[in-house]
Amino acid sequence: MNGSDARSVLDSTGAGTDSSVIAAINWAISNKSRYNIRVINLSLGRPFTTSYKQDPLCQAAERAWHAGIVVVVAAGNYGRSSPATEGYGTITAPGNDPFQPVPSPEPAATAGVSIVDYGFSPATITVAAGTTVTWTNTGAAIHSVTSNTGAFDSSPTCPSGPCINSGASYSHTFAQAGTFTYHCRVHSTMIGTVVVTAATTTTTATTTPTTTPGSTPVSAGGAANPTTTSVRASGGSSSASACVADSEQPITPLATAK
Repeated sequence: MNGSDARSVLDSTGAGTDSSVIAAINWAISNKSRYNIRVINLSLGRPFTTSYKQDPLCQAAERAWHAGIVVVVAAGNYGRSSPATEGYGTITAPGNDPFQPVPSPEPAATAGVSIVDYGFSPATITVAAGTTVTWTNTGAAIHSVTSNTGAFDSSPTCPSGPCINSGASYSHTFAQAGTFTYHCRVHSTMIGTVVVTAATTTTTATTTPTTTPGSTPVSAGGAANPTTTSVRASGGSSSASACVADSEQPITPLATAK
């Protein structure tokens, strides 16, 4: 199914309740894969009396986003109607929800060095700050990875005590930039260097909805499917299964671009 599908949640006079809207949103979530639903457009709204964190309409919109659906919401038609408020508090629910997705943390950087008989391969490695370097003994003899300055040491008591045996490994995370030279306690001619550069900083742009009339997005998800489900002010009832909301507040239609 391509194009759009309308879920009617308001009656012929434009009235409705939280539960009818939430039921339609739940229907879209349940049928996301079946109908390739990518976007929900909510051309409606109502005043709110509680935080978006508890508001049932806001929470339903967030559930849709977490399901991978883009949610577009009308901000309201009230504008700066009250000089006393200067427009604050005129955006309706669920358009008042400032929800923003939290970017997933980038995987930790890693690098590897082989301990061979008798050397480190590569002898010099360059990594960014925050990288974890792992040395693996691929030879037959015992070895150690010992910093020349005491910054790290795989085997402080080697060779009389534990060393890095054949097949074993040792890891160290380099948090600060700098040049770190190291050696093997058993074989003094084995020398290696880790050059640590300053970590690069990635800036992620985010947009926070404001109280400016006409602001519409609530949240955005990441599906790549071509269908838009529009919940708007049209007569009839939603085909979604019943869903009882925490409150039954009146819903009013709001004009938004389709």
